[in-house]
Amino acid sequence: MARTGKPRSSSVSKSISAFGEDACHRIVIGTLIERVAEQMNVEAAIKWHNSIRGQPRVVRELKEYFRDLENRGGWPDLIVVVMDANDKGWNKRIRDIPKNASPVPVVRAIPEPYIESWLMLDNEAFSDLFGKGFQTPKKNFKHNRDFYKHALREAYIQTGSDDDIGVIDIAKKIAPKINLKPASGGNKSLKRFLKELRDALQQTSH
Repeated sequence: MARTGKPRSSSVSKSISAFGEDACHRIVIGTLIERVAEQMNVEAAIKWHNSIRGQPRVVRELKEYFRDLENRGGWPDLIVVVMDANDKGWNKRIRDIPKNASPVPVVRAIPEPYIESWLMLDNEAFSDLFGKGFQTPKKNFKHNRDFYKHALREAYIQTGSDDDIGVIDIAKKIAPKINLKPASGGNKSLKRFLKELRDALQQTSH
């Protein structure tokens, strides 16, 4: 992110343990955490626990993590759990997360339906970056994550850029530029995540 160079008061450092399914979760959610933390004058020290085996594995690793910390201590200031809603929906996914087993705030990032759909919430940011916008998908393809990957990649190809990059590289470029206020206004799952994150950072700053 660009820095203004203006003097700032001393920031508060917060340790964050984050659980996700893949590299796209880590890039997008990690970037959003850092952006929100910076706005709140908080230095976010994020440690990622990635699972390549999907949502059931994320939940198992989270439960094992809780049991381990109950025995040895060393809890972070807050925990972020990332799982795509896909065809299960937001309500089902949050019930899968054992939030009450943690003595520290647990922030739930549940992109609905998939993390790639969040990257298509700000047409203007995409256009500013790549010189051309895209046609926003009108249907919620909750049963097909590949649809959003393909749509994002196709939108990039249609810009006529010479760079041959994949979804991960596109995510690295877009995530820092998304205008969060209008984007979250158009997506309840993003709005819920940002609210939980801000509330948790505020709570742990006291």
